[in-house]
Amino acid sequence: MMAIQKANEHDVLGICRVCQESYWETYTGLLPSSYISRIVDQFYQPPRILREVKRQEWWVAKDNDTVLGAGSGGMTGAGVCELFVLYVDISWRYHGIGSRLLDAITEECRAQGAKTQWVSVTPGNLKGIPFYESRGFVFQEVIPAYAQIDGENLVSLRYMRRI
Repeated sequence: MMAIQKANEHDVLGICRVCQESYWETYTGLLPSSYISRIVDQFYQPPRILREVKRQEWWVAKDNDTVLGAGSGGMTGAGVCELFVLYVDISWRYHGIGSRLLDAITEECRAQGAKTQWVSVTPGNLKGIPFYESRGFVFQEVIPAYAQIDGENLVSLRYMRRI
């Protein structure tokens, strides 16, 4: 039976696997492979994920000991939170896992006083954009994409919803 829970140290490799595979699958063709490699190497490696898990920053969807999805979010200001990461194992998409993870992260933020929730999405991400829009997120602005290097001109779409 699937459970949504805070991640623990035993979930680190599963979080890395889900995030790495999903990031590559989602963004191949939308973003340069050099950018994808850099983001995966910077954000989805065991040492970093372990530090973040120890700080209680990750949620997981698990079936027994297998991580099927992972997400992270938190407060970014007074009354404001951000969904940082939300990925579901490629073979487990469209089973409600992303919705349940988003709900858990949102409830945690709401309990900390959040009134609005933000998320950044890559233009052309036809998995993420419809998912967030169907859950009440509304497009707000275009901003430079995170972690770019000189010569890259990538952007993110910023969405917000009231929670």
